[in-house]
Amino acid sequence: MKIDLSGKTALVTGSTAGIGNAIAKGLAGTGAEVVINGRGQAKVDAAIAAIAKAVPGAKIRGIAADVSTSAGCKALYSATCMERPAGARAFSVDFTHGSGAVMYTACKARRMTAGLDEVRDTRG
Repeated sequence: MKIDLSGKTALVTGSTAGIGNAIAKGLAGTGAEVVINGRGQAKVDAAIAAIAKAVPGAKIRGIAADVSTSAGCKALYSATCMERPAGARAFSVDFTHGSGAVMYTACKARRMTAGLDEVRDTRG
């Protein structure tokens, strides 16, 4: 089956290794722009390089932010959801994998304007 996600942006949290990395690589192969996320910039950079090598022409960005903390969620939110002045580099997210689902819901609903002050587990 051929899936075409061209023109869509996917945020995959915890995507510097393991299952998250495999998902990010697979999404890149479908044409989606993929946002790699991990706690450290070196690992984010390494994951971007590995996926770019495995999927020529892939559109990949990276954000180092620890989404287990309020500060990390705010950083990721700021980079993906908040309004920016003209010319600033910001982007929206069409779908997520991992704990970014909390942020995706907040961004799409536009409930948050100044960042996240608390993070709740919505998995039930």
